[in-house]
Amino acid sequence: MLSAKCISCLVNRQYKLLLPFEDEVKKAEYMKEVLNILHDMKDGETSPVAVERMDNRFTEYFGVNRSFEDVKARYNELLLSKEDEIASSVDSSPDRIAAALKLARIGNYIDFGALASVEEEKLSELIRKAPEDAVDEDAYRAFRSDLSRAERLVYIPDNCGEIVFDKIFIRVLREEYPSLDVTALVRGRPVLNDVTEKDAAAVGIDALCRVVGNGSGIAGTYLPSVSEEARALLEGADVIIAKGQGNFETMLGCGLNVYYVFLCKCEWFERRFGMKHLEGIFVNEKDRRFGASGSFL
Repeated sequence: MLSAKCISCLVNRQYKLLLPFEDEVKKAEYMKEVLNILHDMKDGETSPVAVERMDNRFTEYFGVNRSFEDVKARYNELLLSKEDEIASSVDSSPDRIAAALKLARIGNYIDFGALASVEEEKLSELIRKAPEDAVDEDAYRAFRSDLSRAERLVYIPDNCGEIVFDKIFIRVLREEYPSLDVTALVRGRPVLNDVTEKDAAAVGIDALCRVVGNGSGIAGTYLPSVSEEARALLEGADVIIAKGQGNFETMLGCGLNVYYVFLCKCEWFERRFGMKHLEGIFVNEKDRRFGASGSFL
């Protein structure tokens, strides 16, 4: 469900997109369309679903697509230049899975959908402090137990740049669990700075595991919108790792064995989890704090 805070944020973000344009009549008409989209949202439809509809209308009204190709390439290149150093720190850790998990979670900072800006200096600081970050002990214990019995794992990345941390995590998972079949399920079409098949190949994920596009352009994994292949992969997985707030918002309540990994990057999530800005979350879909309706209590 969309909270009042989410609605406010969505409206404000859409208004900011209009600032470069001069036609006030068209801008007012577009904002009315935004409000209509929000009014018509159904139960179970969340922020990423609304954003896709708004983006489509924005293109119809103003004839432009928001492109993040330059940003995606820049952050992929930046993190690839740091990959050996980051991988070395993981491989020297006494618990490589935990170390890789923490860094993959830190990578979720590179999000141009949830944050107004991404600062390279802040990213470097977060990487340095990652070993000190806490991971919920109960969730981690359950995660390792599930991995020890799992045959199929679906890994759902979120953003470019971040995907380099995911690459390291996937490599470690495959080394620690050699019989584990891993598939990376990425966005089916470009949206924000989210990872597509092309972006995954650019950092070499396809050399580690199969990469499949989910058939959707939503900045999340909204099950009613994904392809039959993607749904079959998810339903057949023993373990699913879902990165980012968008995947959490669109998948929560699905009932699958999903471990959500992300940073709290907005006021609503911080209040929802009782966390500080940019603190990390690692929770399972079946956590006792989840309500039957799929809301986090």
